[in-house]
Amino acid sequence: MSKGRIYISGPITGTTDYNRRFNLAEKMLKLAGYEPVNPAKINGKMPDTTTHEQYMHVSYALMDTCDAVYMTRGWEKSKGCKLVLKYAVENGISLTFEGGTCHGQQTHKSLRVFTKGKRGNIFKRLRMHLL
Repeated sequence: MSKGRIYISGPITGTTDYNRRFNLAEKMLKLAGYEPVNPAKINGKMPDTTTHEQYMHVSYALMDTCDAVYMTRGWEKSKGCKLVLKYAVENGISLTFEGGTCHGQQTHKSLRVFTKGKRGNIFKRLRMHLL
């Protein structure tokens, strides 16, 4: 039985290895019992003229079909990932962080899930990071 559908978020723009990173995350999440949504595969089917804003609209629609978002390492450096995180927070979508750290804070073993209702110090730092 699936643990739920989870959207993979990670840096894409300005990187050359995003397909490899997203595919690894997808495999890991499948092995952990999730049903991953890999936007790198889906966005790869979009026309070359697609703008960043249009990709983000696709991302939001995909996120609306998911139970959670998986933030890969390096998300803090990505404009798109910050928008994904903000959308998740505003819409009550759970967040899971690769590696169990967020802003240098150990969160919990290998993964940590945050929901809109949990407002610990790390969650407050995330909100401040978005402003």
